[in-house]
Amino acid sequence: MSLVPIFLVSGAAVALEIALTRYFAVAKWSEYGYWVISIVMVGFALSGVTIALARDWAVRRGPVLLAWLPVALIVTAALGYHATTANPFNPLQLQNAATFVPQLGYIALYYAVLLPFFFLTGLYISLTFVLNEDRVAQVYGYDLTGA
Repeated sequence: MSLVPIFLVSGAAVALEIALTRYFAVAKWSEYGYWVISIVMVGFALSGVTIALARDWAVRRGPVLLAWLPVALIVTAALGYHATTANPFNPLQLQNAATFVPQLGYIALYYAVLLPFFFLTGLYISLTFVLNEDRVAQVYGYDLTGA
């Protein structure tokens, strides 16, 4: 089994992370770029828990999942980025009691539209480690090189 796909998936995840961080730094305030890190961490953590709880199921369907997860990653990355740029969040309205509440919904929307990509990325990486437990060092090398 080739490990080049994990290199590419890791690279794509970091590329989207950087793009989102730059988007928040330019279009919103730079402080909101840290949301990206928290969304990534939550997505990766949830995927790790999912693999831990459903390991047998994931191993049985591993080859199919590894074939289709990159397709899902492309779709979720495109939709998530589009939804992020279309989100009408306005940081200034957080300071006004009359306009504060809707902004919280927009913040939640960022998490809802970006989390699927990072969850699926973590699922792909975790599953690759699980299916290649005899080559963990090589998998880790490809993963880190991509990232």
